[in-house]
Amino acid sequence: MEHKDNRFKLLSEILAGIKILKLYAWEESFKDKLLDFRKKELSQIKRINLINAVGALCWLMASYLVIILHLRLFHFRSLGDNFFLGGGCFGSAK
Repeated sequence: MEHKDNRFKLLSEILAGIKILKLYAWEESFKDKLLDFRKKELSQIKRINLINAVGALCWLMASYLVIILHLRLFHFRSLGDNFFLGGGCFGSAK
């Protein structure tokens, strides 16, 4: 936000003093300053978006990870009991 405020402040100064800028041919130096502020602002926006994307990915993957871990743990625990095997399930029903 700070970079955006700085850029808007400089842009206001440029628009307020456009006649003086043209008179002394300061367009290039102010353009460079403005582009520098914009570059800093864009890098900050990219960093924030990357952090948001990683957070969203972790949030989405958490439920799948929990399901996979529970199923794997249940599978390893049930191997010793012969659970979910055809003969074991139907043999006990008789």
